Amino acid sequence: MNNETNMDHERGSMTVIVWPMVIAAIVAAIFALAGLTGCQSILDSIDEADIEKLDAMAEKWKAKLEERYGGGTVETPPIPETPPATGGDAMDYALLRWQYGGVNASGAKLDSPRLSGLSCNGRSVSYRWDVGMSGWGLSNGDAGAICCIFFERGGQWIGGKFDWVSTSRSSRELKHVETYNNWPSSGIKLPWRGRVAFVVVSADGRRRSNVLIAEAK
Repeated sequence: MNNETNMDHERGSMTVIVWPMVIAAIVAAIFALAGLTGCQSILDSIDEADIEKLDAMAEKWKAKLEERYGGGTVETPPIPETPPATGGDAMDYALLRWQYGGVNASGAKLDSPRLSGLSCNGRSVSYRWDVGMSGWGLSNGDAGAICCIFFERGGQWIGGKFDWVSTSRSSRELKHVETYNNWPSSGIKLPWRGRVAFVVVSADGRRRSNVLIAEAK
């Protein structure tokens, strides 16, 4: 907004605040005059001299109000910032052991994408995108991120990359954990029964979504 616009806004704001107060003062003065003149008509009791006095009072009140309220401007409350995405990790990300799939994203930092509602039937996982991957430059159909699965076994969370994913997909089959890369050496067999953890990682392995946990049933 330029200076001229700011000045117009301030003048308009001053009028909104000051003039109702000035009018109230004038009305009060009129009633005061009416009291001095007894039962005589208010209109008949006001002459040119009274009008001049009222004008002078109005200007005096206006000057005092402008001085008190800094020109009568209205302070505009600040626009609240967009709240950060909700939905944190369901577990300590550092507990995930990146042993399979050929990707080690153990150092990935939590970023904007957010997932929720993870479920697992032992052969696939389903979830919801609360916040997509536009912050990573990926549109709805761009399968440019890595989805990773971890299985809780023997007190450890073992797993890693098993597929690519886009925000257009809200479910992924787990069949690759039996065939992809070095996954066969994991000994994981489907259908799985137990807890799984799911996370989406950027292609460079530096950023990630929140981690979700579900019980395979």
